[in-house]
Amino acid sequence: MKDIPATLAPRVASVLYLRLVDGAPAKRLAAALDRALSGWPADQRLVLEADGAAAVIGLGGPVAVLEAARRAARKDGLLIALHHGPVQLVRQDSGMQAMGEAMDTAAAAAVAEEGRPALRTTPQFDQALAGARRLRLHMVGAAGVVGLLALGGLGRTLRQRWSQPQLATLQLEIRPSGEIWVDGDLKGSTPPLSRMRIAAGAHTLEVRNGRFKPLRMEIRLEPGEEMTIRHEFRAAPPPAASRGTPPWTDRLRDRLRDGLPGWVPK
Repeated sequence: MKDIPATLAPRVASVLYLRLVDGAPAKRLAAALDRALSGWPADQRLVLEADGAAAVIGLGGPVAVLEAARRAARKDGLLIALHHGPVQLVRQDSGMQAMGEAMDTAAAAAVAEEGRPALRTTPQFDQALAGARRLRLHMVGAAGVVGLLALGGLGRTLRQRWSQPQLATLQLEIRPSGEIWVDGDLKGSTPPLSRMRIAAGAHTLEVRNGRFKPLRMEIRLEPGEEMTIRHEFRAAPPPAASRGTPPWTDRLRDRLRDGLPGWVPK
């Protein structure tokens, strides 16, 4: 683990926290963790443990974390919490440890209270799941630290996995067609392009179609967010037809030509 930096840059992530109900056998936690990780690509999550608890940090969007929680929740005896917030990995003598607001809040949410469900989501997780963009990267105290259980590889693999770009998705519904430009670079044409993955963050999006006025917008995407861009290029409507000379003007002109009663033209 000497090739891992002492501290990896913090990042916003979704956290699944599993805690045994008092008196539940330890093997139940291991079984729930196996269910949660089933079908979840190893390069998209980090797994950690503490006494009677485990946490999984999702490196993709919150949808995968929610699906894992649902798999884990198929059996009783567990308290499960989901949160979305900042996480930081720090190398210590005992190995890599995770800390930050996301770990603290998820751990605090997984507490048994009478009348409350065993699977809980925090408002921040619900907002992330819905594609809200109000989260800020803000590190708080080091409480709630958990130790590393398994990463499916250490060293450079951990650093690369943690530092890989966080992606979002654009769903393109452009009619009849258009060139897609992101931050001044041409990404392709739609059709055939209908979905594209781009780095989370702020971007300038432009859609061009020949002589039509291009669509330009500033967008900001959270990791794992999916945004739909809908636009239809339409020809400008033809200018309104002239209404012509009102009929009463023609009648007045005729009366003047024929002479009005009592009026003699000079």
